[in-house]
Amino acid sequence: MYTVGIDLGSTTVCAVVAETVTGKLLFSKSVPNSAALPSYYPFEHLQDPSVLLQICEDLLDLCLKDYPVPVSIGITGQMHGILYLDSAGNPLSPLYTWQDQSDSEAFASSSYAETVSELTGYPISSGFGIATCFFHLKNKRIPEQASVFCTIGDFVAMKLCGRSSPLLHPSMAASLGAFDLEKNSFDTEALSKAGIPLTLLPRVALSEKELGIHSSGTSVTLAIGDNQASYYGSCQLPGTLLVNIGTGGQLSLVIQELPSSLPEGLEVRPYLNHTWLLTASSLCAGSAYALLKNFFMELLKEFSADMPSDPYRIMNKMAEAGASSSKIPVTDTRFLGSRTDPKSSGTISGLTFDSFHPSSLVYSVLKGICEELYLFYEQFPEIYRTGLRLMGSGNGLRKNPLLQTLFSERFQMPLSMTPFEEEAAYGCALYAFDLASGTFFFA
Repeated sequence: MYTVGIDLGSTTVCAVVAETVTGKLLFSKSVPNSAALPSYYPFEHLQDPSVLLQICEDLLDLCLKDYPVPVSIGITGQMHGILYLDSAGNPLSPLYTWQDQSDSEAFASSSYAETVSELTGYPISSGFGIATCFFHLKNKRIPEQASVFCTIGDFVAMKLCGRSSPLLHPSMAASLGAFDLEKNSFDTEALSKAGIPLTLLPRVALSEKELGIHSSGTSVTLAIGDNQASYYGSCQLPGTLLVNIGTGGQLSLVIQELPSSLPEGLEVRPYLNHTWLLTASSLCAGSAYALLKNFFMELLKEFSADMPSDPYRIMNKMAEAGASSSKIPVTDTRFLGSRTDPKSSGTISGLTFDSFHPSSLVYSVLKGICEELYLFYEQFPEIYRTGLRLMGSGNGLRKNPLLQTLFSERFQMPLSMTPFEEEAAYGCALYAFDLASGTFFFA
């Protein structure tokens, strides 16, 4: 028997097929996310939901060609972002992704995200769907015929099983903001204070369940968050701290009960089967390394030099050389700000004649990526920091052995990498099958 998983990532879309008895990965295919739309405003980050749906349908056709009768189809993807749908479930807007910064624009004496946080009493970060909706509300940009909003994963899952309205897993719903974790629902009273039209709120499932049936006769499950899917595909043992380095960075740890309070920057998210994920996120992890790569490529272009075919391989070697230097600059990699302070910026300090070298800079950026997440880890309540094992995932970590070493040394734990590259797609495939069989790793 087989199970299929599809991950709608920010830059790529991936589909996998796994064997249900052994968990063996049988098929994996990733394609570029080619749905990006031009933005009229520099703070917008838009994608075309119809293009994303077609990409998913094409990948699913590839899976079904060689594995025609899977037991289940799981969906995951980028969280936080929203699109608006009409009453028939058709898109009326682009997908405003998690990178959209519309709600960071000035509003009153602060920003839209800060204002909606104050009005609702919930910390709603820039890029979260509720903050984006608040920006659209105040600027009269909500489509007139809008019936509901949802995440891109919910839209695709809905369409794959012929539904006309979305139904959200709590992991997706909570990623939009103003979500009551204890009641497992949006806080409508708080949202009313901000003027958010309650009719636009999507329904939230009260339990793990099937969403519908694909035309192939295969069960389609509720879409789950990519953070949750990555954890499920990576960590089958309790007490595993997962560090994921992709475009952004994340720390995740399953906990059994909701904590009464948390330091700023930490977040509790719904996980699976009535458990929770304690998480911390950096906006700029792998993208910080990509930013440096682009800087080097621009420099080579200005000098009319040949462009290397694999600049990351060269940078990794540079970083190894820089690691042996006695003088290393200090890089704060918050080049995209942070969840709690979107207007913060990255810095490079400690530059001297001895440290101002490309190899030292590359090494410093890798240390900065690690350090930002370690500072979050230091804020984890002590009760959650004992007896942990460290697991790594994401191509930003998998393809950089030196970065793996830095995390292991900084966290003072051996680091093991997950066996498969596409953890989120694999995780949602397992989730889909385990939902059908009624078995969860964290029961």
